[in-house]
Amino acid sequence: MMGTGRRVRGFGERGFTVVEIMLALLVMTILLTELVHQLPAIVKGGRSAEARTLAVLAAQDEMEELKSMGAATPAAGQFKPGVGGGVPAGRWKGSWKVRRAGPLREITVTVRWGQAGREEVVLATLAAAR
Repeated sequence: MMGTGRRVRGFGERGFTVVEIMLALLVMTILLTELVHQLPAIVKGGRSAEARTLAVLAAQDEMEELKSMGAATPAAGQFKPGVGGGVPAGRWKGSWKVRRAGPLREITVTVRWGQAGREEVVLATLAAAR
């Protein structure tokens, strides 16, 4: 008697059927497509985090310089972040304000960037007037 030509996998035989391979490829295609669609948002988030980190570093540098001036610190001013802190010059703007409160100075440093300065980092501290 002739068989149908079909072979049934027995127990312990290895390998995947064509259907299993096609389903695995379909799942991988869907996942990779979704990843490609999310990639621009991931890159934008990374750039935003990098810009914020650079702004904080620039503000910290300026804050340390203002704290070291002691009582001779001007009441307000502006600076260009990036001169020495790794911040790309041009699209960044920095400013500071100093308010004297008895024996202390309240120093506030602001760094703005982005379209029309919409992004900003503000750092504030108290320092002895000396």
